[in-house]
Amino acid sequence: MTVTIASLQARADGGQFFLTQTPGTNLRAGNAPLQVGHPQQYLVPHASNDRTAISWTAVYRTLRMNGETLVVDTAVASSFLQLVLDRVNTLFDSVDLNRGLVGYPANSSQGPVGQPNQIPGLPPGS
Repeated sequence: MTVTIASLQARADGGQFFLTQTPGTNLRAGNAPLQVGHPQQYLVPHASNDRTAISWTAVYRTLRMNGETLVVDTAVASSFLQLVLDRVNTLFDSVDLNRGLVGYPANSSQGPVGQPNQIPGLPPGS
């Protein structure tokens, strides 16, 4: 199954999934102080002087997630975008599993015990 940016936005709370691509980055890997490296960084080419950083943030099940950063040679960056999107989908699935929400639709107004899934920063019922 191919995961798309639109499907991740539809799954995130209030569409709060954001993908950032930064061409011309000076990073060699996503291990800067505020950026966690992608676990499959070693699989992708990132040794050239022209690199792109692909990172993401999301709010899912009221949990703010600061995603991992994948650094890849700019010439092949589009080929490795799916690697990042698949990883996000896996992390969303892990949140569902850890919170006992498997089978409950994303963006639903009620959780398994009737608790609202409120988006941080928005008024209740938004």
